[in-house]
Amino acid sequence: MQWTLEAKNVKICCDTSVMPGNIKGNEPKSVTEREAMEWIKNKFELAGSNILYVEIQSTPDETQREFLTTNYVELTELPLKEKVLGFHSNFDQYRGGCSFPLVSVVQDETIFDKLTERVTLPRSFIQF
Repeated sequence: MQWTLEAKNVKICCDTSVMPGNIKGNEPKSVTEREAMEWIKNKFELAGSNILYVEIQSTPDETQREFLTTNYVELTELPLKEKVLGFHSNFDQYRGGCSFPLVSVVQDETIFDKLTERVTLPRSFIQF
């Protein structure tokens, strides 16, 4: 299979589904995924996010989790993993409450919009 795409200084943020430990078997789909990931690793810099780390840590199988954690450590760390958009606070009538940040993994909205112009998936699916 021939892959044709050239880019400079592109970091690809990985998902657990493309981690080497999760691409298993010798069926055609798995072979194609492994070939594609090898091509991507040779052309681009693979990066990890906090979302990926949380997904890895929630893997039920301890051996698989350790293997994926090892894969994660080998990825480039993103300097700006999340962008804080603001904060949200809730309070009840008893003066109890909580506040939490509203974050986005998209650092540059303009580039994100250009990359997703031709994709027909919902924006929330692409971001996370």
